[in-house]
Amino acid sequence: GTDQTAITGATSTEFVITNEYGGKYIGFGITPKALTGNLTGTQVVYYAPTPSTPAANFTLVSATQSTNNFYKNRVMSASDYITLKINVTTAGSLKFITNTANGYSFSADGTYSIGLQDVNLVAKGTLSAYNGTGDNFTIIGIGATTNTTTTVINNVKLGDQFTDHYNGIVGGVHNTTNVNDATHYLKISYTSGESFNNNSTCFTKPISTSACVGTTITVGSNTYSITNINGQCWMAQNLKELPYGTAVPTASFGTSLGADIAAFGFFNTLSSATTWATSEPAAGEGLLYQWSAAMKGATTERAKGVCPSGWHIPSDCEFMYLEHGLGLSITNQNVSGVRSQLLADGVTATKLISKVPQQTNSSGFNGLLAGKYTDGFSERAKNGSLWSSSQTGTTATSYILTSDLTSMARYAPEKKHYAFPIRCLKD
Repeated sequence: GTDQTAITGATSTEFVITNEYGGKYIGFGITPKALTGNLTGTQVVYYAPTPSTPAANFTLVSATQSTNNFYKNRVMSASDYITLKINVTTAGSLKFITNTANGYSFSADGTYSIGLQDVNLVAKGTLSAYNGTGDNFTIIGIGATTNTTTTVINNVKLGDQFTDHYNGIVGGVHNTTNVNDATHYLKISYTSGESFNNNSTCFTKPISTSACVGTTITVGSNTYSITNINGQCWMAQNLKELPYGTAVPTASFGTSLGADIAAFGFFNTLSSATTWATSEPAAGEGLLYQWSAAMKGATTERAKGVCPSGWHIPSDCEFMYLEHGLGLSITNQNVSGVRSQLLADGVTATKLISKVPQQTNSSGFNGLLAGKYTDGFSERAKNGSLWSSSQTGTTATSYILTSDLTSMARYAPEKKHYAFPIRCLKD
């Protein structure tokens, strides 16, 4: 209540605390006035209960879209954000704001210590419409100085928006003489093509369709091949990133893991093995992950999990979209178990794998039969299971390539304590 000094020009509803005010008590005063006449009340001043924090000195290093669920009519929440990397040279307070684009914006504020660090700018608002080129944002950082940078937020479509998608396959019937023939035509009833928006299971599910840039991606010390398939960018090798930065455990886990304890390791080719191998049996086969290890504890579809930034573990519907582009009918996309081996639906897997003469790997997916861990290590060179990020309770959905099936099997539900490889999909 003493030694009050009015701050010259500070008459707006917002005041940025610069270094000269650090350590001082900042207050604001309100003077009530009548709606009519000249009656003026007595000013009331409110002071913050603690001294102010001076503004930080900082630089903006980079801005990255860290989540991938930006789609039409989505109401933004704390799960939608930009990760901003900053370098603070003098500790203090900072505020970050953006413009509003396509109905939403981002913001963050706080007190930051010295050093290189990440700040999550959380989205608010509702995304108005799908924008195929992405939404442009200017990020303004306010501290002792003001710095700006720009970023683009990529949008994704929902399943019901793929109205003009016909897989690039032509009308007619499949070669019925050899049902394993990789030449692919639509069934005669699909002469105009099936568009993916007719898959009612995926009406409201986001589907990432980002193109690859280049032919490889490097993650730490590992480099992975990537490939464009039907507008999506897939890794063409199984992932071998450590979920928690710790090495593959070597302790014995007995004859069965029995529960999803986020275990992971390499397939052990020794008979009756009760420990993980500590290196890949063959290049590209990657690690085997229990579901929660692959997801790194997340439970939402299309979570980043153990995938690198800008990539995620594909959902059930994103696998369906992949198969749709290779010609699998919508009817069979939703089948749990082994899909049809007849006519057009019977050649989906032949385009994803190349292990027997009729399998062409024409998509470039390079499906591998890397085996699995269920109640022991099994089916390497016969089975190539892959986790999806879609789950219900103690089970999740998996997709399986095999040496003796020309379609891809889909298992919903699959026990989460099984350990399978994973592929990552670009956001």
